[in-house]
Amino acid sequence: MIMMSGDRAVLEALEARQFLSAVGGSEADSAHSRAGLAAATATIPAARRVFFIGNSLTDGISYSGTSALLAQDGATVTWGRQTGSGYTQAANYFLQSPLSTTGRDPARPTVSNPWGTYDLAFAQQWDAISVQPNERRQLIDIQNSSSGPRNEAEVPMTISFMRALSQNSSSAQVFVYSRPSRRTDITFDLKPTGQPFDYSVEWLKTYIDSGPNLNYAFYSRSAVQQLMPLMREAQAADDLAKSMPKVRLIPAGEAYYNIDQMIKAGRFAGTSVTSMLDFYADQSHPTQDLAGYVLGMSFYAAITGNDPRGAAVPSAYNTGANRLSDPRVVALLQQAVYDAMHFAGYQNWAKPLATDPGTITVRAFNDAD
Repeated sequence: MIMMSGDRAVLEALEARQFLSAVGGSEADSAHSRAGLAAATATIPAARRVFFIGNSLTDGISYSGTSALLAQDGATVTWGRQTGSGYTQAANYFLQSPLSTTGRDPARPTVSNPWGTYDLAFAQQWDAISVQPNERRQLIDIQNSSSGPRNEAEVPMTISFMRALSQNSSSAQVFVYSRPSRRTDITFDLKPTGQPFDYSVEWLKTYIDSGPNLNYAFYSRSAVQQLMPLMREAQAADDLAKSMPKVRLIPAGEAYYNIDQMIKAGRFAGTSVTSMLDFYADQSHPTQDLAGYVLGMSFYAAITGNDPRGAAVPSAYNTGANRLSDPRVVALLQQAVYDAMHFAGYQNWAKPLATDPGTITVRAFNDAD
């Protein structure tokens, strides 16, 4: 049941919903053996050469932590990164200054910036890249630039990155990073707004992309449900991008929603996790331990297809208050990521869900290939 009134917390039964999948039903742990999941993961390519593109919300995953997760099965991990503070996809694509670039090449371990910006890095072969939508409309968003008006909407900018990547990495997997919603109780400079913050309320807002009623619920389930089908339609229509694997989702925003639901249901009672504020360093950015780990695990599960439950916690995340030393906290966070992955339609690495009579199924998008 969803409670939407302003003075009541939103609480929704996780087992009674589906996000982007074409299949509805129960997701109880008893229905999925870990052995079955492990056997099924081989159907997803394990990407180990990864390039990250975004802004400080992408930086929040901790590259050392995420690369350690990606290497847990013994793989050698190569990574690169291009970000800019508050940058849109267009700012990254058009190489707006200043940009930050770092990375790791196992063949040159002492070189801190082995790849440079994406246009140079894409001369190499990559297994996967991630892009981060940020503050732009989905299909049409005309912005002024030094070279004149240009369309900076999320779909065409993602396709532009795919076209560039396809020249030397036509089999690379492109991931869209769905970041968590912003806090509403403070401004970007930490001043109180006088408004409450309920993550689930923000995540369940309806996004309207255009027209007289357009809004700014960019970081919501609704926005993702609308964006991803448009991404795949545009990819299928593009002469270069269509030959690449279908663009996929990193559902970090949905993982946060699962955590909020768990907190409200009392599943974190007796632990150091007391509210969603424990996952925010400010209005948007993640705390290094709890939130950074959830984001890193979301990238890990999406990129590798591996079951996140039971994965070791890299030391890069277990800092500060040492909250990730509690195995119960870790298990719940891993479950939140696992559930988000299922909710995004990753049935090709898990047993299909049985249909639950009476369940309303969302058919907007199924991330399973």
